[in-house]
Amino acid sequence: MKIQPNKHTLWLPLIAILFSGNLLAASNLKTEQAILTPPPMVPPAINRDHSAKVVINLETREQVGRIPSLSD
Repeated sequence: MKIQPNKHTLWLPLIAILFSGNLLAASNLKTEQAILTPPPMVPPAINRDHSAKVVINLETREQVGRIPSLSD
């Protein structure tokens, strides 16, 4: 049985080429550190008039506990 490619798989190489160009362009952008705030506060408005690569540092912690159900 011969498997025919569907219309979506034919677009994948083209999409890969387009995104690879965008990634190269993104490497030339100025880098800014994101300003994070706890809820319900919001960070200040963005005042820049150019594109930038915004870096967000996240911390993960493993924690043992019970997840409450909706009936609790």
